[in-house]
Amino acid sequence: MAGKKKASGRNKLWVICARDFEYNDEIHSPTESGGGRPLEAFSDEVKAEASCKSKNFQEFLNILPELGDYCYDVADIFNEEALSVLAKHGTKDCNDLQKLHWQTLPPEDVQALYDGCELSWYHLYEVDEVHS
Repeated sequence: MAGKKKASGRNKLWVICARDFEYNDEIHSPTESGGGRPLEAFSDEVKAEASCKSKNFQEFLNILPELGDYCYDVADIFNEEALSVLAKHGTKDCNDLQKLHWQTLPPEDVQALYDGCELSWYHLYEVDEVHS
C-alpha cells in the first residue's frame, strides 16, 4: 500500500520509535538526543497515530505506580487538571504515585491523568520511504 507523496515524489512513512530514557541516580529523564528505537512503520498516518497513542496509553497504565521515578514533583509531569485528579485520590507527591493503580480508578480519572501527563514513551516520526 503506497503512502502519501511529498513534493519530492517520495512516499511518506510514519515510524513509531520507543523513546530512550536515562537515569541520573534520582529520576528517569528523556534523553537529549530524542529519537529512540524504531518499532513499526506505517504508510497510513491515521493508523500510525492511533497505534502510537495506544502504545503510549498502555505504557502509561503499566507504569502509573512508578511515575514518581520520572519526576521530582508531580507538577513536573502533570497539568492542572490531572493534578486535581491526583489530589482527589490523595496523591500529593511522587511517593504517593506508588499507591495509584489504574484498575482501582474510575475510567474518566484514568483518562484525565493520561491526557494530562506530559510524558510519552513512544514518538511518531514522518520519514521519506527509501528503496534500496
